[in-house]
Amino acid sequence: MKLKYKCLKCGDILMDSLPLSRCPLSGCNGDVRLLEEHLIFVRDRSNTYIARANGKSASCTAGPEQAATALAKKLFNHGQFIMKAINKFTYLATEEGK
Repeated sequence: MKLKYKCLKCGDILMDSLPLSRCPLSGCNGDVRLLEEHLIFVRDRSNTYIARANGKSASCTAGPEQAATALAKKLFNHGQFIMKAINKFTYLATEEGK
């Protein structure tokens, strides 16, 4: 499985593993950090949508996407993230590189 890393100089890098904290691309040598991804599952309980991922949960009555967004805000400490719908009740939240 390839992990997504963010080099502060040259952008996103997909690699199996990154043993060092420096970019492996030739001549770059920029700082690199791992970007987090969370798969969020939402269920409907009497028109209350409950999102769960990574041991945390959030609920919302407005809809499944809003519940997933509320949970992503918790998971990423109100940082920037990108939400992608896989289906109506499953979402992938990815940390946006800084």
